[in-house]
Amino acid sequence: MDAQDYGPVGPDAGQAHNIGGFVTNRTLLHGDATGGRFSVVETRIEPRQSANPPHRNSREDLFLVVVEGRVGVQLGDEVFQAGPGELVRMPRGQWHCFWNAGEEPARAQVIISPAGYETSLEQMAQHIPEGAPPDIEAVTAIAQGAGVELDVPGWMQLVQRQGLDQPPGWPAPPA
Repeated sequence: MDAQDYGPVGPDAGQAHNIGGFVTNRTLLHGDATGGRFSVVETRIEPRQSANPPHRNSREDLFLVVVEGRVGVQLGDEVFQAGPGELVRMPRGQWHCFWNAGEEPARAQVIISPAGYETSLEQMAQHIPEGAPPDIEAVTAIAQGAGVELDVPGWMQLVQRQGLDQPPGWPAPPA
């Protein structure tokens, strides 16, 4: 590896992966470029949308740096918001999720250490089409293969609890 592997990384670097029309992930720095030590994924979240279900990673720590907007975060039982310039550590083994808590698009960069999970995120995006229900079985299988446990029922509860918009085409949460 040399300095060119690390940057600078421009705003159009990496391939964007649309997730259901409400989130876009773009790998800015793949683990291949860092010898697997870390990766960086930019996440854009539409207003009042959840970026992911509650989940816990068994292999990596995640660090969320908010670039634009207000991002709601659940870390264990704690719920809070982070704004531009703030960093949130989501340690391996800890249940967590995040969402756009505002009325404008939000953008955050997620540092994944060690790298590898960025590839699973790219694979999962293929099973969450815009305007249609996700293939939960495929997403869950990819997550499990990456050592990630998902709480899908908890996702719909989170949407309700935080007053978020239901993703288009998804089934309504139980009343």
